[in-house]
Parts: sequence; structure tokens; C-alpha cells
Amino acid sequence: MALKPAQIISNIRANYNTIAKEWDISRFRPSEVKVLFLKNAKPGMVVGDIGCGNGIIIPELLKRKIKKYYGLDISNKLIAIAKKKYLNEVKKNKVEFKVGNALKLPYPKNKFDIIFSLATMHHLPNEKNHLKFLQEINKVLKPGGKAVIFNWNLLNTAIRNRFESKGMLTPVKEKGYDERDVYIGWRASPGREAFRFIHIFVPEEIKKLAKKVGFKKIKTEYYSQLGKKEKNGEELVTTLIK
Repeated sequence: MALKPAQIISNIRANYNTIAKEWDISRFRPSEVKVLFLKNAKPGMVVGDIGCGNGIIIPELLKRKIKKYYGLDISNKLIAIAKKKYLNEVKKNKVEFKVGNALKLPYPKNKFDIIFSLATMHHLPNEKNHLKFLQEINKVLKPGGKAVIFNWNLLNTAIRNRFESKGMLTPVKEKGYDERDVYIGWRASPGREAFRFIHIFVPEEIKKLAKKVGFKKIKTEYYSQLGKKEKNGEELVTTLIK
């Protein structure tokens, strides 16, 4: 029997709480492609990070002299790690963290100049939630504001083979879910396994969703981890202008 969307999202929270310590150790700096897009953050900007994890992008953003960073994540354990890691920045009121759900952002309308969401949207099941995710981002962006959204491209041969070779990529075969829905396992936490739901987006799909929400400009491109544009690359990067 297929899990309901709310159960899948609840499992994502539980899984990231389970693997938080080891996940933090494995994520100590953003990849080259992420650094490339972080350059969209300019001095004086108010920046949101939806699905912030351990706050991995904060040093790059602070180097760019942003006004303030707001990080939100569904995992309370990852937020606890982030708060400890950036304690001084929190005290200086340059950084603020919250535990929360991307489908109901705890921020007022028109708050952010730019929002980053790196490897978060793909954890959400079904079109209704994909639309809600984009609607929430649209709501809290200032007019003319920008959102940069990264999703893993598991249609990329190299990345798909990497997961399948470890026996960690499992199609979701239950009735009611898309053929591009899969589970990816995590085995870096000794004695614990966590299988995370992933929806594999394609450019046409995201463009259609973003148009429904009302974004004025929509751009989707594939990139390698090294920051090079690449046909069917590992990362599907979407840039949206409100």
C-alpha cells in the first residue's frame, strides 16, 4: 500500500533526524555549482535558505556581505547542529534558524530578496505539494525577487549508477506514484538505514509548475557538480523571478 504524502514527509523528517550527525560530517562545504549560484546573493540582501540542513552555504553568503540569513529545515537535529556551528553569527543577528515545513513557511509576505533551496523540493511527493512549495516561496519573495532551486537529476547515468551500484536506489512501485519517484538509502550511519523519498524532476515539469504559481521568469538548466552546463547533468537548477 502506498504511503500517503503526509507520511512520506513525516518520514523525511525522521530520516534526517536519524542521520543528522553523519550527514553533517559529510557536508562541510558547498559544491562548485552551488558556489556559482550563491553569487546571486548581493550585499545588503535578505536571504532565505529552505531546507538549510547544517547551514552549509552560510560562509559563502556572509562573504558576500548579505544583510541577514534565515535558514529553515524540517529536521530539528540538523537545526540544532547549525545553531551550534554558527552560534556567533546568531548572536550577532546575522543568522537565524527555525525548524519548519517548506509547505508552510513561517515568514511574512515579501520578506526575501533571494531564496535558495538546495536538494529539498525533490523530497516532496505529488504535484499538489510541488505547487504548494513554489507558492510558499513566491509568497515570501519580494516583488522582483529571485529563487534558486536545486534538484538531483537521477536520470543522469553517472549519479544513477552510483546509487544503484550500492543497492540504494529503489523505484516506488506502489499505485498512485510517478514512475520518476524513487527511494534513496543512506548507510553512512552505523546500524541505521534511512530511505529518503525522491521525485526526479524534469525541466518541462518544473516550468509548468512555476507558470501555474505565477513566476514572471523561469529558467531551468542542467549542471555538473563542477559548475559546468551539461546536457542531463547531475543537478537540475531552476531560477525563478517573481
